[in-house]
Amino acid sequence: MPAGRPPLNLNQKIRDILTHTCGVDTSDDSPIDNFELRANSSLNLIRYLDNRIQRQSFYQAVYDRHMGLLRLRVLGSLIENFERFIKETAIVCVDLVAPHTFDDRFDKFSVKSIKGF
Repeated sequence: MPAGRPPLNLNQKIRDILTHTCGVDTSDDSPIDNFELRANSSLNLIRYLDNRIQRQSFYQAVYDRHMGLLRLRVLGSLIENFERFIKETAIVCVDLVAPHTFDDRFDKFSVKSIKGF
C-alpha cells in the first residue's frame, strides 16, 4: 500500500503566515493609491476583453466558461489587493503611533522581507 501524504501541522502553518511579509511598495505615495492602481488594472482587463470579444464571433458556452474563470481570478486579485491595502494602512498607522509610545511594545517587533511572498 502506498504511503500517503505526511500529516499537516495546521497550527504551525498558521504561525508561519506571520513570517510571510514583504516591504511596502514605495512607487506610490499612499496605500489608497496602490489599491486603486492594482484594483483598476484588474477591472480594466475584464473591460478590455469584453469590448474586444464582442466584435468577434464565438461560442457562447466557451465564452461564459472562460470569462467566469477570469472573473473569479479578478475577484481573488481584488481581495488580495484589499488585504494589502489594510496591511499598508496598518504600517502607516504604526509608524505614526510608535514614536509616541512610552513603553517598549514596538521595540521588539520588526518586519522581515521574504522574497517570493
